[in-house]
Amino acid sequence: MNLKSYAKKTINDLVCQSYWYNNIMFKDCKKFWDLKTNNIEVVNLGSSSGTYDFDYSDIDIKSANWAIAPQTLVGDWAVIKQYQKYLKPGANIIFALCPFTSLSGAAEYVEERCYTILDFELIPHAHYISKSKVMNVKNNPLQFYPLMQLKVDLARKIKRNTSKNIKNDEQFSIDSQNWMQSWMRQFELTDLSATFTGRNKMEYDKSVALFAEIIDYCLENGFNPVVVIPPMHYSLASRFSSSDRENLIDSFVNKVNTRHVFYFNMMDDVEFTNDKSLFRNSYYLNEKGSKIFTSYLLAKLNIIDK
Repeated sequence: MNLKSYAKKTINDLVCQSYWYNNIMFKDCKKFWDLKTNNIEVVNLGSSSGTYDFDYSDIDIKSANWAIAPQTLVGDWAVIKQYQKYLKPGANIIFALCPFTSLSGAAEYVEERCYTILDFELIPHAHYISKSKVMNVKNNPLQFYPLMQLKVDLARKIKRNTSKNIKNDEQFSIDSQNWMQSWMRQFELTDLSATFTGRNKMEYDKSVALFAEIIDYCLENGFNPVVVIPPMHYSLASRFSSSDRENLIDSFVNKVNTRHVFYFNMMDDVEFTNDKSLFRNSYYLNEKGSKIFTSYLLAKLNIIDK
């Protein structure tokens, strides 16, 4: 290897360690690239809440967080198909749902960075040009590394950039309102308790059928599926009335869950919802909260001792 090639490889290796590479371009991918553990006993899937709300670092069993943000049930199923060979027979597969999975779970969308972790045929509407572009960034990141990002990466090297928790009730209230407004706009809703019509009804029915098929697939392949709504801070959980929850969440899971797998709706679990120290915002747990929640859930499932 000549000096020029060596220098290029060295710089590329450095870029591969950057925040831009691991947390922006290929967020949630490295855990799959590095996956070598066999006979994993418990994994979770899901979107952003699955990514933030599960932390197995204090758990003394083979476990892994397989959530990808953002993600749909379509993507979750692709991950299971791709990586089930690493699971122990009878492994627990935890599906962390968001309140609106019933309206979005069947969306045939997978992030382009998932070309680096999933077989081509598992990606809906996959295109070879898209895969080629993504793999080029992965293998030659120096060509695409934005120089303005260098300052951010250097700052992170000098001082770890930790996410701050929302500190007071007013901030939690504002944050929860922002989440609700965003969801209502996304799904063009004005009343969460109203019967779904039009596109939302179609997506709801597709999500029911798809999730039922995924649950059956897990059971037929010898795995133990578990359905969970992770905790939310009270400021957000309280914005969902009992009729909202029935319409969006409980009826959805009940229609899917004809095989009677474990289902825990923990969105306002008393162990979590009023404790501000456990949340990074009104929707996501922080590092402390995710460790406590993960242990708490696995104990409820009798996977670990209480």
